[in-house]
Amino acid sequence: MNNFNSEDQLVNFFAELLLNRNNFNRKSKIIMREVDCWQGRADIVEAAVENIRPCFTEHQLQLMSHYTCSYLISLLHHNSVRTREYLHNNSGVSIKTTDKWIQELRLANIFTELSTDRFVLGTSFLLPDIYFVAYEVKLHNWKRALYQAIQYKGFSNESYVVMPQNNISPAINNIEAFKANNIGLIEVNNGGTYRVKLKPRSSRPRSKSYNIVGKGMAIRTFCSETITQKHLDEIQ
Repeated sequence: MNNFNSEDQLVNFFAELLLNRNNFNRKSKIIMREVDCWQGRADIVEAAVENIRPCFTEHQLQLMSHYTCSYLISLLHHNSVRTREYLHNNSGVSIKTTDKWIQELRLANIFTELSTDRFVLGTSFLLPDIYFVAYEVKLHNWKRALYQAIQYKGFSNESYVVMPQNNISPAINNIEAFKANNIGLIEVNNGGTYRVKLKPRSSRPRSKSYNIVGKGMAIRTFCSETITQKHLDEIQ
């Protein structure tokens, strides 16, 4: 029987359950821990990362993880031109700061300047489709867990609260609050398994910029794990 003495213990246990489940494909999914996408720090995030091409530079990934840059990226498209004035008016920061990051994004080949002060996303900068599932793990305090899980909907497609079997009854008794906010609920059983008590509907992330931050983290993690596995295969 698993009696969890700390949330860290429960987080570690649940992460192992996710990794060991039958339908987890290590070639297309990754598990990330302590993920900060500018809306709190999710205990665990599962990312489905199929078809990622290793075409991102470290500089690009660093800029994607910076909130102002991710927001500026979210304002641009490949085919629709955005002017410098448009970016100044919508960036939420000063003109000086906006110009600084526009220059950095140009140098990183994320932005292309078609003509003076007219920008589109660079042709080689193609963000992959990544499906995010966020998990907020709590021993107690389902209300706090629900609040945090709601925040993660900014970057994720699904968001869950995870609690141990011994302490989950108050959350189940308030299941309507989870349904109203489209948040899932998972029970970690004493026998070493877990059960989904409520599955949320898949939804589009509420914030394109927060989602870009998450994609940058997932791409970096995926590429790092791919390189490590390739090295291991070569030395075997």
